Amino acid sequence: MGSGSAEVSGVLSFFSVVLGTAISWSTMAADYTVYHPPTESKRKIFFATWLGLIFPSVFTEWISVIVMSATGLDPNATDNIYLNGYNDSGAGGLIGAVLIPHLGDFGRFCLVIMALSTVANNCPNVYSFTLNIKGYSHFESVLNNFMNFIAYWATIYSSVALTEHFVFRRGFGGYNVEDYNKPEKLPIGFAAIFSFLCGCGGVALGMSQTWFTGPLASHGDIGFELGCIFTVVALLLSRPVEKRVFKR
Repeated sequence: MGSGSAEVSGVLSFFSVVLGTAISWSTMAADYTVYHPPTESKRKIFFATWLGLIFPSVFTEWISVIVMSATGLDPNATDNIYLNGYNDSGAGGLIGAVLIPHLGDFGRFCLVIMALSTVANNCPNVYSFTLNIKGYSHFESVLNNFMNFIAYWATIYSSVALTEHFVFRRGFGGYNVEDYNKPEKLPIGFAAIFSFLCGCGGVALGMSQTWFTGPLASHGDIGFELGCIFTVVALLLSRPVEKRVFKR
């Protein structure tokens, strides 16, 4: 465990990745819950979603923390197989150093299954391959930065949706489901766009990435916190104006 501003920066960045992993589901939830019958219990859907996110996330993140900590047992030792595996082949080499010495060929088989599982889980996102092929030579760092951007974007998106739901709609009773396919009844969207852009400004002030560090991020990445604050404040100010002008 480190100390000082470097450790604070690492913890904040890790929290950003964890947040991005879970909160990104909010952007896709409606695409799947729409298949549930209207009579389905909202509580059941909520807790099923929560359990489906919390257990895999917590389990894999704790395993990752434990395994990665093994690389620091004795950083100067030449026989630290975990550190050597990570230095030679990144995350895959580290996992191999954990599995192969204890499981032999079965450990190699598990590595193949894990690799194929990663490919399968990303099949829905194949379209993004052409956008990210430029990072093939340093995949791990590119993936880490990409996950941070997922956290930034999903935080802003969720901030808009939750503020509209709890402040302006006052809960589920504020929706008329018959208006979902009537554009003239739906919010015009200017307030949401303005709030999103303000949230991006907050992210830029607080982000700490390898290629850019915001003026407020000298001690760690606080981009997602500032993005949330800027988005909520902007929507609280602009949404009433939009409702007064456009009457929706």
